[in-house]
Amino acid sequence: MSPDPLLIRLVYVSRNRIEGPPRAVSDEIRAMLGKSRAWNGAHGVTGALMFNSGRFAQVLEGPAEHVELLYAKIAADPRHDQVQIIAREALASRAFAEWSMAYVGPDGMPDIPLSPTSAPGDAAQRVLAQLRAEIRKFAESANVEGEDI
Repeated sequence: MSPDPLLIRLVYVSRNRIEGPPRAVSDEIRAMLGKSRAWNGAHGVTGALMFNSGRFAQVLEGPAEHVELLYAKIAADPRHDQVQIIAREALASRAFAEWSMAYVGPDGMPDIPLSPTSAPGDAAQRVLAQLRAEIRKFAESANVEGEDI
């Protein structure tokens, strides 16, 4: 299957600007997820968000128009800083077709189970591994220590 130029995957990393005690940060992330899942579901956007208190890494998949609009909102959101696109590509198929927005927190486990047919080498697993690697590189490039994901 050849890539559809109207369907894209965008991967970015950013620095967390949410302040407060861990519980308040967690509550803010959960509120973000609720809004994201509703908006994404209405606009055909799927993906996963990885967070480790200091960094975000996210993959967004869907119609180019909606993914680009969402990314522009994220880049302008004061909860994010140092937003950097890691990858942008046309897709033949989605890695996260079933997830309006999965969340992977500091424990490394997605809050939405992978599909029952998911195997360790499938596309969703590979993209999550890419997110982990990118968030580590981003933290290292910013000389941040002690931020594991």
